[in-house]
Amino acid sequence: MQKKTNRNNSLWSGFSTHSMTFTDYMSRKAEKHRQLARGELRRGIDRTREVSKEEFAAAEALGFSAESLRDCNFYIVTVPTPVDHAKRPDLSALIGASRMVGERALARHVVVYESTVYPGATEEICVPALEKTSGFRFNRDFFAGYSPERINPGDKTHRLPDIVKITSGSTPEAADLVNRVYATVITAGTHRASSIRVAEAAKVIENIQRDVSIAPDVLFKELGLARRWRPPAPSGTSSPSARAWSAATASASIPIT
Repeated sequence: MQKKTNRNNSLWSGFSTHSMTFTDYMSRKAEKHRQLARGELRRGIDRTREVSKEEFAAAEALGFSAESLRDCNFYIVTVPTPVDHAKRPDLSALIGASRMVGERALARHVVVYESTVYPGATEEICVPALEKTSGFRFNRDFFAGYSPERINPGDKTHRLPDIVKITSGSTPEAADLVNRVYATVITAGTHRASSIRVAEAAKVIENIQRDVSIAPDVLFKELGLARRWRPPAPSGTSSPSARAWSAATASASIPIT
């Protein structure tokens, strides 16, 4: 997002939503894939089927060059964080993306991470990489935030604007800015966490819940058990909590005999 021409002491005042630049960090081994993906995006093709060609065409201020990052002061980093052969987090893409931003960032910038990480990773791993490459000091010259991604690829009903977004920042002012930026596009609303670590932990809990919900379904399918069972709703089926429980478990029913 580009800076406005007017400036004052408010961190929010230096931001506008006039343009967005998309770039990526990938290893040299994945260079061919990167070039292919960039070409598709420039032609308005989204492999995840999240964005239509019409929406691409309407977004006239999109850019795809790493050098365009020099004109920005609000960054959102969304890179994969897989595990290695020993089941340890592989944060190389996260560190590489942090360095890419740090090499091009301006003072008073904000870097928000969405990648799945363990609580503490943003401030312990990403921030030092930003400090080293930019020469800026954390929470004085630049600020950080964390807002876990909550995308369900291919789901045309529950898209980015339709899912409540958790936000956080490294200072109260940064947290307010991050929350306000996301609130401009998240129609379902935002929830401001008390700290970056709390927001990171929320993502971990969500992933655990997802895995626990999916695992029995996969297991019973492998066993050939077809009849489906759904956990009983709380007492008082007309209550809001009961209705919420029914909606939440509708897609998480477990097949049993």
